[in-house]
Amino acid sequence: MVLVVAAAVNAAVYLGTEPTPVFGAMIVTVLTRAVVAAILTVAILVALFAVLERVLPPEQVAQLVPAGPFSGRVVPSQDMRARSSPCHLTETVGSLVFLGFLGLIPIIPTSFVYAGHLNGGGSFLNQELWNLWLPVYYGFLVVFAGVEVWRAHAPRLTAIKRLAGLGITLAFAAFLSAAILTQDIMDPAILDDAAWSRASWLDPALVALLWMLALLSVRRRRIAPAPV
Repeated sequence: MVLVVAAAVNAAVYLGTEPTPVFGAMIVTVLTRAVVAAILTVAILVALFAVLERVLPPEQVAQLVPAGPFSGRVVPSQDMRARSSPCHLTETVGSLVFLGFLGLIPIIPTSFVYAGHLNGGGSFLNQELWNLWLPVYYGFLVVFAGVEVWRAHAPRLTAIKRLAGLGITLAFAAFLSAAILTQDIMDPAILDDAAWSRASWLDPALVALLWMLALLSVRRRRIAPAPV
């Protein structure tokens, strides 16, 4: 549904704003933005249900899960301790899709939102980050993807998996915090003033939000039950 709606809306916007529409260019634009819209939707839904899992009682969470062949094996009062393999597979696919979205962030061009005139259609991020920070960033994403596949292959939660998840999550949070506090993240051509100053309130706020999400993720992995 998201793909269809996004494709229709972007096609209308393209035809309404482009002085000389080109069919081939319209197809590329529509497909690209529809796929990104679908990825964003999945990421938002994953984040939404992750929050609901933490703020709602287990009984209400169980009511949000559609009835299926495995629903009879779930015991809400035991915090869904009897998770089945399909649940772990769904969680793994969602995590991999979200990691794919994170991988797209550094390469999304400013022309994607009609801001290409600011820096010649480059990405929103400072290109100097490719010297070290962005390769390390993608390295972390690859490690995260490997951990998710490992968990899907052997879903039983062990001490080694807990420590691996804890270590990589905290290391990634520390890495992003260092990047935010020491580097110019946005392309200087986009922000040519002091709006992204290291001494501004925005950087500490981003770091605080980052660590809050990291700790929530660690807590979720710590209490995740093993299948029986």
